[in-house]
Amino acid sequence: MALSFSVGIYQTAPVAEVIRLTRLAEDLGFETAWLGDSQCLWREAYVTLGALAASTTRIRLGISVTNPVTRHLTVTAAAAYSLAELTDGRVLLGIG
Repeated sequence: MALSFSVGIYQTAPVAEVIRLTRLAEDLGFETAWLGDSQCLWREAYVTLGALAASTTRIRLGISVTNPVTRHLTVTAAAAYSLAELTDGRVLLGIG
């Protein structure tokens, strides 16, 4: 079994810094970059994921975790589907 590493990034910094950190993680061989999803604490997760999708080529991108009470499931599904299409399937979705 191969060992893999992921990184969790909370969007407390500007989106450009999150892009820089995610590119660094990709260059260092991390498998997945996870973003937190909190409409009250951090920058918008799906907008940031779109920027990451356009700025990376290999690293998987995920939400850890989205809240189905504060973010309607149909909106989450549409966002995840669009990102999966944009990234050729590199998107992961945590719901909790």
